[in-house]
Amino acid sequence: MLLVIGTLSVAAAKRALGDLHTFTGQHLAEPHRLVTGGVYAFTRNPLYLGVLLCEPGALLFTVHQAPLLLPLGYPWWFGALGVALGYAMSFNIMMARREARALERCFGDHYRRYRATVPFLLPFSWVGSEPER
Repeated sequence: MLLVIGTLSVAAAKRALGDLHTFTGQHLAEPHRLVTGGVYAFTRNPLYLGVLLCEPGALLFTVHQAPLLLPLGYPWWFGALGVALGYAMSFNIMMARREARALERCFGDHYRRYRATVPFLLPFSWVGSEPER
């Protein structure tokens, strides 16, 4: 279910961004435009949210399939996958914060007003709504 919800979040974010979507996140298309509609009205980071949901979903799927895929035993694989998951999730949060700083430099007060009304990651939640500082 995490994989499905995460994939839907990524797809909705890419649709809302349209031509503004880049795979590196480091390029701002011309002309610059801050996307605040669609799924971006509920979370400032729907792409990262989708990826963050897919990552544990993939881990759970892998662990569930591990007895079939790794007949020699899998407890150490679980630990290794957990470390990889922790790294991937922290990397995505770091990139979302970096992107937020770039958006604030580019859009100034317009982005700050958007940031004040839309949560950082979890829709309908104000927990962690200002982590990019």
